[in-house]
Amino acid sequence: MADVRLQRPRTPTIPLAEVVFALVLVSAALALAFVATRPPPRIDRLDVTNPSDTELLVEVRASMGDGPWMPLAIVSPHQTKTQVSVIDQGDEWQFRLSSHGREAGHMLVAKRQLVEQSWRIEIVPEVSGERSDVPTR
Repeated sequence: MADVRLQRPRTPTIPLAEVVFALVLVSAALALAFVATRPPPRIDRLDVTNPSDTELLVEVRASMGDGPWMPLAIVSPHQTKTQVSVIDQGDEWQFRLSSHGREAGHMLVAKRQLVEQSWRIEIVPEVSGERSDVPTR
């Protein structure tokens, strides 16, 4: 009888360099996904005072660029509204004011000024697109 030996089929091997490259690629993708899904920085609270005789809708965005306006608060006449967990708008914040569907003005306020004022702002509806030293209460 003839001597027959059975051999296992050889499993293909993947070169070590390809395995390392794949691991680096997956790690980079996971790191990018983590950074991309991290929530934006927030301010604990912002007090908005409306000294006017009319209800105001206050919206906010960063002054750089032309990003979307985010609703911040609807503040009744002669009232203060506290908003919590407000998205940080960066070094300069732009506020847009409207009342009864009509624009009532804009305010540009430096973040440093908001910090100095303990994150309190008094709305000045007469402001129309000019930088203003915003008084606080």
